[in-house]
Amino acid sequence: MINLVFFNDIERIARYSRQAQVDAEAGLWAEAAPRYARAASLDRQAFTAFNAGAAFLQSGDFDNAQYWFDEALRRDPAHLPSQQGRQQVDQFRVSK
Repeated sequence: MINLVFFNDIERIARYSRQAQVDAEAGLWAEAAPRYARAASLDRQAFTAFNAGAAFLQSGDFDNAQYWFDEALRRDPAHLPSQQGRQQVDQFRVSK
C-alpha cells in the first residue's frame, strides 16, 4: 500500500500535532484529543493514531480511545504502545 501525504497535509498534521501537544502539556486532554485525531486522520503513521488514543484515554473518552488504538494497530499490528493502550481501555471498562 502506498501512503501519499501531500505537502499541505504535512503542514496541517504538524499544526494540529503542535496545538495538541501544547494542550496535553497543560493537562487539557479534552482539547488535545480532537486535535490529535485530526492529525491522525491525515497521517497514516501508527504513532499519530496512538497519540489520539492516548489523549482520549486521558480525557476519559474510552470509545474514542479504543477507536484510535485499534486504528493504530490496524496501521501497525506490532505497535506495542497501542497494544498497551488498548489493554488499558479494557481494564478501565472492566473496573467501571
